Amino acid sequence: MRKNEGRAVHAVIKKLRGTYRPDRDGGKLEPPSMNTIPLPPEDYDDDTKEVWFSITEALNHSGLMQRVGIPQIKIYCDQYAIYRDCIKDIKKTGRVIKVVSKNGTTVIKRNPNIDISVMAAALMSQVSDKFGFNPYSQSRIKHITDNASSNKEEADEFDNI
Repeated sequence: MRKNEGRAVHAVIKKLRGTYRPDRDGGKLEPPSMNTIPLPPEDYDDDTKEVWFSITEALNHSGLMQRVGIPQIKIYCDQYAIYRDCIKDIKKTGRVIKVVSKNGTTVIKRNPNIDISVMAAALMSQVSDKFGFNPYSQSRIKHITDNASSNKEEADEFDNI
C-alpha cells in the first residue's frame, strides 16, 4: 500500500509542493481563504507575536491564509521561540558545559541546547517549505500564481468575444 493511498491531497497543497497537475484535478473544493489575520496565542511574547504577524500578514496578502494552516503557523512560532531561547543560552553559557558526574568528577559536555536548537530549526524549515518562507518555495508559489493569473487573463479575453 502506498503512503498516501486513500487520502486525497488538496490542490492548494499540491501547488505549494510543485506537484499539481490540472489533468488530475478532480474539481475538489479548495479550502476557503480567510479575510482577516488571526490573533496570536496570548502566551506569546512580543518577539514571537511579531513573527506570527509577519507570517499571517504575508499569507493573507498572497491569498494563502487559511484556517487549516493556523496550527502549522503556531508550530513554526513555537519552534522559533524555542530556537531563540536556546541560542541565547548557548551565547550565555557556551557551546560546552561542565557537569559533575555521580562519582564527583567534572565532565565537559556539549551544551544540550545545541541539539534542541538544531531540532527546532529543522521543524521551522519543514513548515517554512510548506508555506513559502524560503526563496525556493517562494519561486514555486510565484510560478503557480503567475500561471493562474495568466490563465485568468486568457479566460477574460474569451469572455469578451
